Amino acid sequence: MSQPDMRTTTQQRGISVTLRRPDFKYDADVPRMWHSGGAAVTAFWNALSIGAPLLEAEFIKDAARLEGELQSEDQIRELRSFIRQEGAHANLHRRFNDLLVEWGYPVQACEAPVRRALKLLSHTSSTFRCATALSGEHFIGEIGDIVLGRPEVLETVGDSRVTRLWLWHSYEEVEHKAALFDAFTAVHGTGVRAYLYRVTGLGTAIVVLSVTIPITVARLLHHDDKAGDVREWIRLGRYLFGTQGALRKRSRAIVQFLRPGFQPWDYLDNSALLAERRGDLIDPNWEVPDTRPRPQDAT
Repeated sequence: MSQPDMRTTTQQRGISVTLRRPDFKYDADVPRMWHSGGAAVTAFWNALSIGAPLLEAEFIKDAARLEGELQSEDQIRELRSFIRQEGAHANLHRRFNDLLVEWGYPVQACEAPVRRALKLLSHTSSTFRCATALSGEHFIGEIGDIVLGRPEVLETVGDSRVTRLWLWHSYEEVEHKAALFDAFTAVHGTGVRAYLYRVTGLGTAIVVLSVTIPITVARLLHHDDKAGDVREWIRLGRYLFGTQGALRKRSRAIVQFLRPGFQPWDYLDNSALLAERRGDLIDPNWEVPDTRPRPQDAT
């Protein structure tokens, strides 16, 4: 009788979640309106960067809560690598956000709605917060797939440093897109209770992102005296939802997530995309070997 495959779903695709530490640096010569789509599109990506360190910190906490309940050595190691990757994302986005502060943007005020949302979530159960986090990871993984698969989404003006940040981040978001989901499933199973947590977590993630991102974009545009420029908002709408919009037809991500048997790699196996883009986007010198002692397999 053949032995069951105990590898994680990520490992089964030939992918290893790996910590990398690129040394991206930003200074004042980065174009303030760095995206070719204009002020509102630039503000959209800046808003995502402002929220990233706060959200990544919560994802780390949620993952850490699950680690002690996992039984598989492979899952424990993958979840720890996920945590380390999220920490690196937070650090590199803080570095970029420091540039936004130098430009005079009200980064701290822009963080306030996200902090309030996370404060409200802190009063819920650990299981619910984790379900919300893995829903957020699902959306971020979708953005990662868009960025990797459609290079025109991140066309920049005369400087590729910001693009490199998002390409690296997107690569790793796709790479680890199933790590938190599979850990949650391993601990809480696939029954009705776990499904209800997942669905309500999805609804919560949608509300948080739908409220905080537009507020942050508006504040950033207000600082540039463009919040009242209808043309900028139209350009952003077309960029996101137009005929060739970045988020066009991505509602399938929500529909598929609602399926009881949903699994990130089964829904969208973009492992070939990772292999295709790896040579262009990932410098082997960024990779940090995992020299920590292996956890004991309790199975």
